[in-house]
This record gives sequence, structure tokens and C-alpha cells, in this order.
Amino acid sequence: MELKQKIAALLLAALIVVPQMALAQEEGNSGSANVKEEAKEEVVTSVSSKEITGQVGGISKDYIGVTYLGEKNIEYEMGIYIEGTPELERIKNFAQIQIGDTVTVKYDEVSEMGEDGKEIARHVAKKIIFVKKAPPPAPEKDALISDEGV
Repeated sequence: MELKQKIAALLLAALIVVPQMALAQEEGNSGSANVKEEAKEEVVTSVSSKEITGQVGGISKDYIGVTYLGEKNIEYEMGIYIEGTPELERIKNFAQIQIGDTVTVKYDEVSEMGEDGKEIARHVAKKIIFVKKAPPPAPEKDALISDEGV
């Protein structure tokens, strides 16, 4: 009888322990899945409004490059996305903006924390203010000297 009691006790224990282990494992898997989903949702976004004044280094329908002097008179170029239609001041359309023109761009700096923990910043134009036209190109020295009539 003692052997039958031990077998019965082991079976009873197995019936109780195995389902609980399976339940714990299922909760553990779903818990870790929730953590992963929460991690994806934890993308932090901050938006700050800024402005920059400089010369247009390049322009297209969805981008403007502005060259400006930074600290210690070091020249930098910032790429600013054009999403939608930013407000224009002192000009009627983008076609009037030429490379070399001076502009002030008011933009939003959108910062997001990527899944790898690195910060990603994008600059999005909100308003473009035309400041002044690019100066005409200087004539080349050789163009002033002519061999004609000599």
C-alpha cells in the first residue's frame, strides 16, 4: 500500500504542479511581450521651435539647406525638411528663392528616442522669411580683358 500511496501522491502533485508551471510560463511570455510592446511605445518625442538665418545652399520642393556661421566663425549647413506648406514672408512662392539668397527659417526641431537609445532629430520648416537677394556673381578677371581691336 505504501507504494500505491507514493504513486498516488506523485500523480496528484503532477496534476497540481504541471498546470501551474504552464500558467506561470504563459504569464512570463506574455509579460515579456508586453514589456517589448511598452518599450516600442516609450519613444520620447520633444518639439522645440527655433530659427536660423543664413544663405541658401540648396533648395527643392521638400528640402532647404541653409549655410550659416556658427561658433568661432565656422561655417555649417543645416538641412531643413519642408513638409506641407510653410508660411512664406516677403516672397510669394518657393520659385523666388535662389541659391545664395539670405533667408531666416523658423523651424521645429523634432527629437525622438530611437529603439537603440540614440536620439534622432529632424528639422521641419514652419516659416521662411526672405531677407535679401544673393549678390550678383563677380565678373571674372579674364572677362574684363579683351583681345578684340588690338
